[in-house]
Amino acid sequence: QALRDTLVARIRANQHDDGGWNYGKAEGDPGQLATAGDIDMTGAAMAALCVSGVPNTDTDIVQAKAFLKSKLVANSGAFNAMFGINSDSNGWAVSGLNACGINPQTGDFLTSLGRTPVDFLLAQQFNPGGGFKYQPADTVPSAYASADALRAVAGGGFTAAPPAPVTAGAPQWVAQGSLASGTATKLALSVDDGTGSPKVCSVALTPTGTTTTLGAVLDAATGAATPAGCVTAVTPSSGTGTVTALNGKANSGTGTWKVSIDGGAFTTASRGTTVGVGDTIAVRWGA
Repeated sequence: QALRDTLVARIRANQHDDGGWNYGKAEGDPGQLATAGDIDMTGAAMAALCVSGVPNTDTDIVQAKAFLKSKLVANSGAFNAMFGINSDSNGWAVSGLNACGINPQTGDFLTSLGRTPVDFLLAQQFNPGGGFKYQPADTVPSAYASADALRAVAGGGFTAAPPAPVTAGAPQWVAQGSLASGTATKLALSVDDGTGSPKVCSVALTPTGTTTTLGAVLDAATGAATPAGCVTAVTPSSGTGTVTALNGKANSGTGTWKVSIDGGAFTTASRGTTVGVGDTIAVRWGA
């Protein structure tokens, strides 16, 4: 705890006058403290403070939040970053907000034109394919940007508690090939109703087998999604049949609900669609 307290003190001391942080040391140097903060490092510093027990009501976190808000681009939800708008910076900022329990899709982070930092990230994703661009003009995905963006849209911060090894002394991080029945897990879900304001959330559920279903994920999302509101209602509410309505929007003519699992082709959304461990689920309404 003493080491953690020392690290928190050093992070606090390096916060710039504008509320952000940068890559280099600024502590004790008024000139450096007066320079502009960086989006990426502000997200990282916020996360480090919050996972160390600093509440999101703390003055330093409130100032950092205000710094990020001041850098939002109204028509896209991007942040004006040091190297231009990009997925990595948005990903780091969103992950920092997530780690502090600050919703990046509403309130201070919903722009006057109805865009959020998560909207910007989703706009950089290739479909099909699933990878993310580094910058909007790019024509190929970036592995680094994809990792940062996926972590952010899935609702995670930068840290996660490693699983306890079954065998003493064994590595803590091990591959998981399937869901564990009866063991709580989280899955990433995006819902796009075609109005230009997709919602992204992390859904907590406890599977009853080595796989689960789209219906089970949607049902769980109505009450166990972070942030809440990703899914409010599903029709039908049971069975394995076709999803005919979601969040009050029903299938109509060629406009129907479709689902893509891990960047695959969009197909008719059925409650019985199989979902596996680590799958990213995208549900959208359209032709």
